[in-house]
Amino acid sequence: MSRIGQRASDQNWKLFLEYKARHSHITMAWCGVFIFPAFVLLDYLTLDEWELFFIVRLCGTLAIVLMLLLKDRFNLSAAVIAHFACHVVFVSLMWMLSWLETSGLFFIYAFNTSVGYIVSAIFLLWHPRHSFVAMLTTISSFVLFYLLFSVLTVADVIIHGYLVLFTVMIMTQLYVRYRYQATYRDFIRQLELNHAYEELKVKNHEINQRNFEVIQQKEKLQELNLLKDKIFMIISHDFRSPLHALKGLIMLLNDSDLINPEEFKVLLKGLKHNVDQTYSLLENLLLWSKSQMKGFSVKYETISIHDLVAENISLLLSLAERKGITIVNRIDEHVFARGDADMIRLVLRNLLSNAIKFTDKGGSVSMSAKQDHELIYISVTDTGIGMDRMQKVAAFKPSISLTGTNHEKGSGLGLMICKEFIEKNLGQMFIESELHKGSTFTFSLPAAEYKSSSLASASLKSSR
Repeated sequence: MSRIGQRASDQNWKLFLEYKARHSHITMAWCGVFIFPAFVLLDYLTLDEWELFFIVRLCGTLAIVLMLLLKDRFNLSAAVIAHFACHVVFVSLMWMLSWLETSGLFFIYAFNTSVGYIVSAIFLLWHPRHSFVAMLTTISSFVLFYLLFSVLTVADVIIHGYLVLFTVMIMTQLYVRYRYQATYRDFIRQLELNHAYEELKVKNHEINQRNFEVIQQKEKLQELNLLKDKIFMIISHDFRSPLHALKGLIMLLNDSDLINPEEFKVLLKGLKHNVDQTYSLLENLLLWSKSQMKGFSVKYETISIHDLVAENISLLLSLAERKGITIVNRIDEHVFARGDADMIRLVLRNLLSNAIKFTDKGGSVSMSAKQDHELIYISVTDTGIGMDRMQKVAAFKPSISLTGTNHEKGSGLGLMICKEFIEKNLGQMFIESELHKGSTFTFSLPAAEYKSSSLASASLKSSR
């Protein structure tokens, strides 16, 4: 054990002794009070002058009681009170023994006194010097009272009294020191056990922390595996068809001698359509994969929702015109929201593209917005084929893409990307749809400053 550890142990040992000794000493003092009636009875049965002993013992007992009652007021230590009680008891016993006139009775009461001494020493053993002081006081008072009052011979006193007392006292002193050392060893062992227990608690905490980190890493690995599986599922399903079509078109174009100009124009339009579709799929896939990576952050800025919607309408207008679908932008020019412009642009493009994809020829798609306190709600409403309950539940999960009303292909990622991007921008996404009656996809964004408070409610309601 190091010096610092030994010093700490010694300090703890002193505190422990003080705690145990304080309670034992108070108990010893009260024993001196409650044994008073037994001593009075003993004096009455043994001595003719018992009244004198009664007065002396009563005075000593009252003094002990006063010390116990006033110990807090006068800051009396428990050790002082215990010593006083012990000395009162044994000095009075030695005085009584010196008045006994027969050696047999002297032996009996000397033996009983020895038992009392053992009990007192046990109460005082927390500090061995205390029991040693009690022994010297007992021997001194025994000798003093014998010289003053006893009628027995020196031989009778030694054989029938002093020898018994002295033997018991020596044995008690040996026991007190053994008990002191044994208690000290037990205390040190307990300190070592407590220290080992604290170290074990620290180790257990570290192990639990590492287990928690391992679990977190496991969950992250599982998420990465799911991400990988989603990406490969989409690549294997949705990239194969357009790439296969591109391969066929390129092979036909390679044999341009067999293709007339009119056929070439038709094939070129198909090639452009497949390239656009594959590019859109790849862009969705890359943006979504990027959003899953650690360190991806949202760049907040003020966004003109009307301008973003108009931009996406212009990009997808040709696709809508081929199906005879009307697109209406009903969003006020002064509607502004807070968010990442690139992410919201992708969300609007996906929602608008899906609306065109699942709307029959001659249908319509409308874009609207409304304010509710600090949120802007943007809606994309179509008159398309709609969704049943099961389709709505699975809408925001990665899946194999469905075929549109004109056999259009998708990525199976669009709505999932939209939902994740909107949530990253502190918003939410909702679906209202009924089979064969169209759908409305609504998402919320934090509102920015309005340059105009006029939003015509009639123009902001979603068309079904």
